[in-house]
Amino acid sequence: MQQADQACFEAYGETISAIPILSSHQLQTIDEALELMASSQEVMRIENRNGKAARHLPLVKADLRRLNAAEYIIIEKAVCLALA
Repeated sequence: MQQADQACFEAYGETISAIPILSSHQLQTIDEALELMASSQEVMRIENRNGKAARHLPLVKADLRRLNAAEYIIIEKAVCLALA
């Protein structure tokens, strides 16, 4: 499915699945944020046995009202990526 999404994105500028295509910079930013949160014990990293990407279990209840629009969009993209 990711190949079809990528091909559609390259041809038409949007994906079939409506999951956004993240740039390498966005992926790096998300990874750095997750590592920072894991080191401060806000989330726990859970490795999957089948080799898929690790999951992160929140350990602290988040106050989403404190987010600005840019932070909210990054989290929304991360959630979409995790669901893919």
